[in-house]
Amino acid sequence: METSEGKRPDQGITPVHDLTAAPVQLDVAEANSGHPKQAFDEAEIFLSVYGPPVVDDTTAYDDPRPRIPTRFLEYQPEQVRVIFIPNAKYGAPPPYTWRLMGVTDAAAEKVLTLDEVDKRLIARRTARGSRKS
Repeated sequence: METSEGKRPDQGITPVHDLTAAPVQLDVAEANSGHPKQAFDEAEIFLSVYGPPVVDDTTAYDDPRPRIPTRFLEYQPEQVRVIFIPNAKYGAPPPYTWRLMGVTDAAAEKVLTLDEVDKRLIARRTARGSRKS
């Protein structure tokens, strides 16, 4: 399907960010468990840069647990909602490491780029002593 500009809807969309550039190697036991032991936890990386949010919530322990659990970090008053999904096999039980799914404006429900997020959360990063590379 193409838009009126002649592009497919997915063209021109820049991925949010890939914090998992390093390859993850699994052994058979890990693969069967659904939890790679060398997986990066992008939620923990985000928290280490920007600090604790006002809200840190997960559906991982809901009963019944959703098919794809999520973790949400909300930073107020900056209106930033960060959404993570498990870095695990579909259906694997918690605990999870998390990978970034996307970032939205919590009030307007629009997608934010990481540059927009960094501008909104710069005071939090600066207060933690983190510097942009």
